[in-house]
Amino acid sequence: MSYGDDFATVDTAGAPLDPTIMIGADPFFWGAVLLALLVAALIGWLIGARSHSGRTDAAHAIWEAIDAAAKAAMKADTEALPAHASELQRVLRARLGKTLAFGGDLTKRVKALDTALKGEVEDKGHPHVGSAPAPDTGHSHNERDAGESGHAAASSNAASVTIVSVHGLAAPTHPHPPEHVKRPMTTKERNDALRLAAADFNDYWRHRSAREGEMRAIVSELCDPGPRSPRSGQGGGHH
Repeated sequence: MSYGDDFATVDTAGAPLDPTIMIGADPFFWGAVLLALLVAALIGWLIGARSHSGRTDAAHAIWEAIDAAAKAAMKADTEALPAHASELQRVLRARLGKTLAFGGDLTKRVKALDTALKGEVEDKGHPHVGSAPAPDTGHSHNERDAGESGHAAASSNAASVTIVSVHGLAAPTHPHPPEHVKRPMTTKERNDALRLAAADFNDYWRHRSAREGEMRAIVSELCDPGPRSPRSGQGGGHH
């Protein structure tokens, strides 16, 4: 029995097509695909490298901004010096303000810790041992010698002995020196101080490689978590 005549009018539009076999494609096609992948990988690497280099070059950008402000203060004349010194201060606060605040407060406390661990302190309020004068009894050496020779000799020569009493100077009530009262600087004193401070800062900051290296070292230190704590893998709580 044949079914060919019964299904002769069936529409074949929905019949599956033969699949395209890509393995046998033109080598030029595969070369174009590989080239596109390489270009995409290269673009991604460049974007990542630029982002990383931008973070690293922050030290150089900070150095340049502060160096320009320091040089401007160094070259300023007397009238423009206060304004340029203020600009240097503003740039420092804008680019390194949080670092300076953190380092300043931390440094004071570290110095206090170092002093306490050293166990020594400069004693300014008390004299050294052995330097204090002998207590004054109100009598001279002549009077003590006369007392040792006997009461009889002392009573007989009492009229001819002159008693000299030597008293040491009284110790001041407040051993600490009085605090110096601060006064406003004159215009010349202020300008001289500003010029000296600007010159000293510029002499320190002009070493670019050293300052950039220090900033990068600070960032590296702050980003380094250090060795893993033994408690970190045990779910330990906060102290």
